[in-house]
Amino acid sequence: MKNIILFAFLILSVTLYAQNEFFPQKIESAFKSKYPNTKIDNWYGENDLFFVEFYLNGSFCTAVFDNEGLWKETSEVISELDLTSVLQEYVSNNFPYGIISYCEKVETNSSESFIRINIENNNKTVVLKSDYEGKNIEILKNEK
Repeated sequence: MKNIILFAFLILSVTLYAQNEFFPQKIESAFKSKYPNTKIDNWYGENDLFFVEFYLNGSFCTAVFDNEGLWKETSEVISELDLTSVLQEYVSNNFPYGIISYCEKVETNSSESFIRINIENNNKTVVLKSDYEGKNIEILKNEK
């Protein structure tokens, strides 16, 4: 039993060390510049983008940077209850069997701000984009 616990601790330590070891300095610097005094909770890279997860004012957020450290967007997870009645009604009318996976407020480097809603609907993932008022709703993704 001691060997199993020691092995698990060793794997965890190596994983945490490797994650910190290979976190690109450009990304860390860009993050610290955008969000000074904010602790990085987790990060990962995918398709030449880096996703940095952190908490800001008690909300879970993800900042996205390209591999040169250019900030692309930050999203803040929000509750389904934070959606306007217009958005809630649109989802229930158009995706009656859909389940909202998560909702987020998004701010981009082009000063665009919007709501993004991920819905699981009949084994498909649907992603909606809307302004904060629930107008100008568009489907960004509707696929398996």
